Amino acid sequence: MRSQQEIDMDNQEYMDWLYDSAPELRNLTGSELSGAIERYGALTYEKNVTDKSVELKLNHFYDAFNSALEPVSQKAMAERMDSRQAENNALMQEIKELLVNKKWYYSIFDGIDALYVAISHSITDHIVELAERYEDTLPTLSALVDDYEARVKSHLERMGFKW
Repeated sequence: MRSQQEIDMDNQEYMDWLYDSAPELRNLTGSELSGAIERYGALTYEKNVTDKSVELKLNHFYDAFNSALEPVSQKAMAERMDSRQAENNALMQEIKELLVNKKWYYSIFDGIDALYVAISHSITDHIVELAERYEDTLPTLSALVDDYEARVKSHLERMGFKW
């Protein structure tokens, strides 16, 4: 079970990561967000796939910081897409790192711990069962059998049986 301090630290790490990853998004005003949504809604594309390449032509693609909404040149757009692809690759690696080391770490550890406890209890139960089964040694058991045999013979002789 995770402590509240560990949870708070994880939450703080996540908020720091979110602020570092997308500071522009957090600082946009309502009208800037509305403008971004409008530009996204107007965006269209044409896709041309060949054996050697995939070409995308974006229509109505505008620079988010240009208030006149001038179209962006193809070269600038390609440069921006290349830089975004590199950022996305780094972000994917970071997401994988966060999922495995932060989110699933505790679940994996708890599962391993539960399995360890279950196996330990099972082994302990088997050891107790064996200890109870073999508590008395063979000479002790033979002596008890001989004693009981003598008692039974004594009782039978008193009852009149002879062999």
